[in-house]
Amino acid sequence: MLISCSFYSQFGALIEFMGGNDRNATTWEYHLAGKYHDFVIKYLNGFFSDLATMSYKELIKNNFLLVEEDAWYGCPEEAKEFQEWLKRELGMVDDEEIRRIISLVFCDSNDSLSLPLRYGAYHLVHHLGEDNALYFQATIEPNYIPMPRNTTFFSKRDYILDNARNETEAFEKMCGLLWEDDAYLPGYEDPYWFPSLKDILHCLVSKMISQNCNLKRCPNCGRYFVPETRSNTKYCSNISPQDPLKTCQEYRKYMNYLIKTQTDEATKLYKQIYNALANKTRRCAGVGGNEVLKSTLSKLSEASKQWKVDVKAGTKAEAEYIDWLKAVKEKKVL
Repeated sequence: MLISCSFYSQFGALIEFMGGNDRNATTWEYHLAGKYHDFVIKYLNGFFSDLATMSYKELIKNNFLLVEEDAWYGCPEEAKEFQEWLKRELGMVDDEEIRRIISLVFCDSNDSLSLPLRYGAYHLVHHLGEDNALYFQATIEPNYIPMPRNTTFFSKRDYILDNARNETEAFEKMCGLLWEDDAYLPGYEDPYWFPSLKDILHCLVSKMISQNCNLKRCPNCGRYFVPETRSNTKYCSNISPQDPLKTCQEYRKYMNYLIKTQTDEATKLYKQIYNALANKTRRCAGVGGNEVLKSTLSKLSEASKQWKVDVKAGTKAEAEYIDWLKAVKEKKVL
């Protein structure tokens, strides 16, 4: 499905701000069609609100404005005009309604139900007897136009149109020209043309529901995201607000490890033994006994992994693992 808008020049630029780098309309439409949930996520995460209020210098600094001569928004007046349009469009969206749908249907609901069923429950609670909360207006415009590969195609076409005796002859010759040129059809469906940004959002959320899009909200940064791999992913891959060198996933994993080493006896004990042995190995680098220390460190790591597997499987107890670590620390085993 292709997504377009009747405010085409502004909306084309809006899609370009989202990451497109080609001013060709087909590219913009395909960019949004292939990333339909990205548009909703950017809205939820405040991207468009920020865009509507940025200064001209901020727009340039953040690469939201192209400054070359043929850029659409290369001067403050045009940027201001676009931002005023965007503010009006955002003002037409029922933000509270959209966020309530996202929260209840996508993020806070029973995972055993499909998204369409969850939305059905939402509709029965909040819109009984009213119009669908995600009602939108759109028109469909056919877009199956042959795309010639040969650069001389249009001159040949003009020759046919100028010399054909009638419409039937022109049509038959055009068919032959397309066959010779090995013309192809674009690989997409008819585009949707929307009268407003609100209609676009409603359509895309409906699309996400129908396709069971797994939308989540990161408990670390609060931003919305779609898991890239595992559906039960809890944290997003955006930069963590606590540490600019780590993603939210990496930061929470690191923090959980720190908490565990401080509160879990087995983990704390293993860390003490491992660090002491690793430090000794580094100090003895180049010394004859260093290889023995490296071998011992490797054995410790492998044996500990097996102990964790056995404890998790229930074949051994946590207390047995702790006793073994204590024996290693006292150099009675390993």
